[in-house]
Amino acid sequence: MAINAGDQRHRVTLMANNGGTDKYGQLQGPNAVATIWASVKAMTGSQVFKAQQFGSKATHIVKIRYRDGVQSSWLVKFNNRLFEIQYIQDPDERKFELELYCVEKNTSAGSVSVG
Repeated sequence: MAINAGDQRHRVTLMANNGGTDKYGQLQGPNAVATIWASVKAMTGSQVFKAQQFGSKATHIVKIRYRDGVQSSWLVKFNNRLFEIQYIQDPDERKFELELYCVEKNTSAGSVSVG
């Protein structure tokens, strides 16, 4: 299935959430892996209900062109919003696109820096 380039109109950054410490013992924030085009959409009520049946708290679907190495421990930065990837699907299993099922993180408390 071909991907309509017009649907991928949002600029997002995939971020590896390493959660480790640097050589000085300071906590490291997420590291940018790639900035790419994507489609970011809130899930419909029926999609949320279906996801909850599998124990997921996903609220948004981020669709990207297929990319090797994307992990469910990563984050997606979209404008000033941050999403945790809950799970990843290759809908047609043909390596054309990935659907990242995400939940938006609350960053208002200042607990996560996504510079």
